[in-house]
Amino acid sequence: MKINDILTDFCIYLMLEQEVTYPELTFFYTKIELSEETYKNYVNSMKKFICVDCFRDNNEIQEVTKLNSLEDILTDDEIYQLSEYIESDFSFGYPCDYEDGFPVLDQYHLSLDKNEIICSFNDYLKLRKYNTNVYITYYLQFFAGGLGIREEVSSIEKEIDNFYIAKEFISEIEFSKSLDTYKKDIETKLAESLKKSSFKIFGDFDEKGFIFNKDKSLAYLLKLNITDLSKLEKDFSIVRSKCFEFKTNSRLDIPIDSEKTKALRKEFKNIKSKNKSQIKYLKDKKFLESEIDIILNCFCLNKFKDIGIRSLNNPKKIDFFQLFYFFYRFDFLIDEKRLSFEKEIDFLKLPLSGEIDKNQYLKYYKERNNKNDLTYTYLSNNKNYPFKKVKRFIERIESDLLINKEKIKSI
Repeated sequence: MKINDILTDFCIYLMLEQEVTYPELTFFYTKIELSEETYKNYVNSMKKFICVDCFRDNNEIQEVTKLNSLEDILTDDEIYQLSEYIESDFSFGYPCDYEDGFPVLDQYHLSLDKNEIICSFNDYLKLRKYNTNVYITYYLQFFAGGLGIREEVSSIEKEIDNFYIAKEFISEIEFSKSLDTYKKDIETKLAESLKKSSFKIFGDFDEKGFIFNKDKSLAYLLKLNITDLSKLEKDFSIVRSKCFEFKTNSRLDIPIDSEKTKALRKEFKNIKSKNKSQIKYLKDKKFLESEIDIILNCFCLNKFKDIGIRSLNNPKKIDFFQLFYFFYRFDFLIDEKRLSFEKEIDFLKLPLSGEIDKNQYLKYYKERNNKNDLTYTYLSNNKNYPFKKVKRFIERIESDLLINKEKIKSI
């Protein structure tokens, strides 16, 4: 694939991931057929609006032979130019809306510094490693366009729930036999599925319902190298198995979890054991046990999203700062550990696992209370105010994490 094609694909990827409403951007799958050839035409049409020449000085349209980082195709100056180009041309579709009498602005521009762009490109490369010959956004937009997953999952849940309704009308012995037969049927279908190279939907269940694992499903789809998604058949055998295990509180004889997943479960259990005071603090804030697991995963920078714990979709550096704020992590460390957050070193205590940019977090923290100066100029120029998209972010907490906004800390 040529450099300009990859950069165009990456810009579309940024818009999809950041939920940008670009004036001429219409999501591909809401309009036309799903063939890869048609998508190539779509990408070519997008080149009228995504001007690679505006940030890439080298006009040679050459094939990519090596691509391990953004620096392989853009110089430092060009990455900086890309940052400026994004800020000047990409607009958010969500208004900067504040409650309690603060200003409401129609829109504001996407602002990503050099490091954030590099991090996003690294995420993009993680997907490209599964398939280097396709437009990543061809598959990403397939997910954005909706897959009918919720409807199928709802049908599976209803099927298993209806099975349990029969328990009221037959003897315990008869029901036990029926349950064994049902379990064997699910295991048989799962075993057949695992042998096939079909598009498998991955996910888990908790008390609030289905947790779709988009990253794992997308990676699996990329490996299959299917170029015509209109003919794609979805395989829900793993979802059905997970649903059965959750609702019956039992395990199938065919293991679904990998060794990596088992290790993550053990690690998360250890983290909960070591942070009992944090858990009590959250309980005192009226969070449920299942919600506390979700919050602890946020404090671990989404490390445990693959073990059936809800997580924020496509989180960025600033998102985790907001999660630490809204879920009282700062308050806990101030109240219980006597941290002041006046020094960079204090911010290293925020994550329960993983690392954050302590220098940037200090800047966010210093600016957190400056909401009295929410002029358009301030929002446009100050990259360190952490709550620019606060209303939309709270919507994401409610939609992705299923935690009521009434429980979170106010600004």
